Amino acid sequence: MTNDIIELRLLAKCFSMNMYKLCDSQIYALAEKTGFQNLSQIKEIVLSLKTHSFNLIKLKNNFILILKFTKSEALILCPSFDSLNMYLRHFEWLKVVSQSENICKLAYKLYTNKETPSWPLVFNQYAGVKDKIEKSINISSKEMFINEEEVINDLKDINEIALEKALGKITHTSYIGSFFEKNNFIRGEKDVLIGYVSRLNQAAIQTGMPIKEAFIIQDKLMEKIELEARINTLPAWLNELTWIYFCRLKLLRKELTIPIEQRALRYIENNIKKKITAKEIANYFGYSQQKLSNLFKERYHLTINQFICNKRIEISKKLLTETNYSIVSIASILQFSDSSYYIKEFKKYTNMTSKKFRENHSINIKDKI
Repeated sequence: MTNDIIELRLLAKCFSMNMYKLCDSQIYALAEKTGFQNLSQIKEIVLSLKTHSFNLIKLKNNFILILKFTKSEALILCPSFDSLNMYLRHFEWLKVVSQSENICKLAYKLYTNKETPSWPLVFNQYAGVKDKIEKSINISSKEMFINEEEVINDLKDINEIALEKALGKITHTSYIGSFFEKNNFIRGEKDVLIGYVSRLNQAAIQTGMPIKEAFIIQDKLMEKIELEARINTLPAWLNELTWIYFCRLKLLRKELTIPIEQRALRYIENNIKKKITAKEIANYFGYSQQKLSNLFKERYHLTINQFICNKRIEISKKLLTETNYSIVSIASILQFSDSSYYIKEFKKYTNMTSKKFRENHSINIKDKI
């Protein structure tokens, strides 16, 4: 195996990608983490692309990067992420979008051993594997505003098929963004994206996303936008930002079919090392504290605060036996008000002091502090 192939495989591994080579209408795997189901059909897309170009292709459920060298030679990179959660996948795909040009340039240099040419990075969206979405250029300002409203309304309705179709149209935001992109006005591109995130966030809150969660997502996305040195393929950014909110709203709708007391328990388990109270949990789900507390106790035979304390005590047992963390440190990690209160609660729940428990159950382990 040549050093070039080894380095290409390292590149694929770093970005969690499958990598293939098209040569004389045949596709060969260079680095394959998981099989890519539509590989034979992807070939048709590759063959239709212009030569001497870098390409970012949006499919229904993935992105692919294609370096088209000649009519019969190309390099194909397909992200392959382990998470089955589409919300998390779209965050990963957004990273691919933001780094797409750099990935293409590095892959070119490793593959050819030549300096990277100034090829354009072209973005195309396909509704199916072979059905390219063509956006009409002859469109009025009114139609662009209507198209944007369609995107927002389909997001609120959590209508995946309609949203996919709507994102294939030119909107006011995408039109303004393309103007800044063509003129290489990076600040303008960022402002367009930030304004769009604000609109998506407002729509998500109106659809039922908890305000606190919505603003956490908004802040995370805005920070990513601001930290980008350059915005590549702005239409791809607009797509992924939309799908991030869509997938989270879709997941929330599914969660709403789960009884509130089970959602509260899940919230506690996911935030056990944070300062959480029954009042905060009730506010998060939009319930009165009394109603949620009654439902929770009826199902689990414990109050919310008792369950939180039990959970923290169980975690502290693991910290006592598997680490050399001090009692003070453990109390702090698990958000007990102080070590004295932790010691008191530990004895209450286990009939043993934390010190005695550690002596009886601890294993040899190096200090992790």
